[in-house]
Amino acid sequence: MSRIVFLVVMMSMVFCAQAVHAKSTSNQQPIRIALGYAPSITTTLDDVFPRFFQRMADVSNKRAKIQIMPLKRAFMLLDKQQVDLLGPYIHNPQIKDLALPFDISSSSFWNINFVLYVHKDKVIDMNDLSALKLQTDRGWTDIIGFDVGSVVTLESGIRKVNANRLDGVIYAGVVADPLIKRLKLKNIRRIFFSEFEVKAAIAKNSRASEVDAMITKGTSVLKSSSEFKAFINSNAISFDSWQPYELFGD
Repeated sequence: MSRIVFLVVMMSMVFCAQAVHAKSTSNQQPIRIALGYAPSITTTLDDVFPRFFQRMADVSNKRAKIQIMPLKRAFMLLDKQQVDLLGPYIHNPQIKDLALPFDISSSSFWNINFVLYVHKDKVIDMNDLSALKLQTDRGWTDIIGFDVGSVVTLESGIRKVNANRLDGVIYAGVVADPLIKRLKLKNIRRIFFSEFEVKAAIAKNSRASEVDAMITKGTSVLKSSSEFKAFINSNAISFDSWQPYELFGD
């Protein structure tokens, strides 16, 4: 009889603990995540980058509310602290973090190559790029290191370069290269611009340390996952000097 009572008591304790945990999880405010739209990488929540952030939250037993939007709008919401986390944040070490209106994650996901796309016949002085009319994504104008304009869309900017109506576009190669290949643009020349770290931007609010800890733990675990290791490796490839004008030219 005492054994039955003991089992009943133990089962009751386990049930109560599970109920408390479930209640705690259900009452937990989700981490609000804004991801910048990027063709082939971040267009829907089923794409690999949004799933990377969802799994990162899962690893730390956090709820996550993920939204995909233009990068500039994501930065606006981050500044207003209407989201807790923005990704990806391209980190230029030449810009002092203390001057930024948000925190930068302690961990980085991978390094990424930025490429300067110019018309194949244009003569470029890499030491005087500020003299050119260059554009990049609206969310990246502050990390390039000198004044640049913003593209309306990546495709419109690249097409202008191909038609020699714009001096150049600076963009993440992993995003722009597939577009150029799909469009088979034959007047584009690629030049390595810089290698930046891919991190996350974190709102300066009461959850900042919690969010940073989630990123650190999640990144460490996911980098050893076969699914996401393949994604990370494919986005951290070294610069390949293939040229569209050679591949698609007459």
